[in-house]
Amino acid sequence: MGNAAQLAEQLVGKHQPRRKPAAHHAKVQQVETDRLVELISAKRQTLRTLRELARRQHELIESRQTSGLIAQLAAKQKLLDELTRIESDLNPFRGQDPESRRWRAPEDRARCAAEAAECRELLDEVLALDRQGMETLKARQLETTATIHAAHDAASARSAYIATAGADRARIDLAAE
Repeated sequence: MGNAAQLAEQLVGKHQPRRKPAAHHAKVQQVETDRLVELISAKRQTLRTLRELARRQHELIESRQTSGLIAQLAAKQKLLDELTRIESDLNPFRGQDPESRRWRAPEDRARCAAEAAECRELLDEVLALDRQGMETLKARQLETTATIHAAHDAASARSAYIATAGADRARIDLAAE
């Protein structure tokens, strides 16, 4: 091979993409599983806090403390925004085959799976508390509507009675007996 051919081979060889060693790929996957563990832990903590807020919200609804309820809902919204962000960060992991992930230790995988299961339970609990709160609020709304209608009906009856009684007083009986 001449000098030109050797030089061409060297240049072409330099421009071909290098394959990263398998060890590098394993390290990237390991870093990804570390991120997955972090995200699942953050999700679990956020859901635990949401559960506490949902419990407090339910107490406020039961005790009819609407001013406290508004502040509670604002705090809850911030956590829901955080949960949405975490869920978005988890999206790349949803399409992965869980069996192909590399973990630092089998315990890490088991812990992550247990935390993910706890997240599902926490979410179910938060949703149940929210449903109970909504049902209670709906019942209160119906009670309030019925009370308003009853008050309106009473006011209408009173107005009709006053109008009728006033008309009777305005008449003078001029008939002689």
